[in-house]
Amino acid sequence: MLGCLVLPSLAQSCYAPTALNFTSEQGALWVNGNSFKLKGASWFGFETSNSVVHGLWAQSYTFFLDFLANNGFNAIRV
Repeated sequence: MLGCLVLPSLAQSCYAPTALNFTSEQGALWVNGNSFKLKGASWFGFETSNSVVHGLWAQSYTFFLDFLANNGFNAIRV
């Protein structure tokens, strides 16, 4: 999702052409009838005087996005 915000050229590939039906049943998340595991990370920094996510002075945003994707994260809270 962040890729859609950062790189508008990717936006079309980030959104499904059909509607998604999200439900929660028996303690699990479901998308269009399929079980869905949500694994997210919080990326702090926008609330500081710098107004940018932390870590970008040490690594590029692509480093962090690759790290999250390679470790199975599918959600980012900023």
